[in-house]
Amino acid sequence: MQVILTYHGEERIRKRKGTSKKNAKRAAEEALTHGLKYSDITNLNLRKFMDGKYLSKCTANNMRIYQRYIYLFKDNVLITLFALPNNLANISENIMRRKEKKECTA
Repeated sequence: MQVILTYHGEERIRKRKGTSKKNAKRAAEEALTHGLKYSDITNLNLRKFMDGKYLSKCTANNMRIYQRYIYLFKDNVLITLFALPNNLANISENIMRRKEKKECTA
């Protein structure tokens, strides 16, 4: 899926992940296609954290967790991203591993 980066979203990726402009777009596309959806999250603390970030940016309608970051999108437009706290990042990595394992066996 084609992702459009807002100026703010691009700056956030470049600043928080330390990537180039070209890699910022690639990271956003990977997050949108391969990231964890809200419906994939089973941990209550992680869901509460996502709810707080979602409510702070009222224009977002699509959230993905990918590589220890929460990406906030409006359709296919990246608005911003936030780093996950370490305890929640570990939980999200475990969920991602279980999801990948389930897809391999299916």
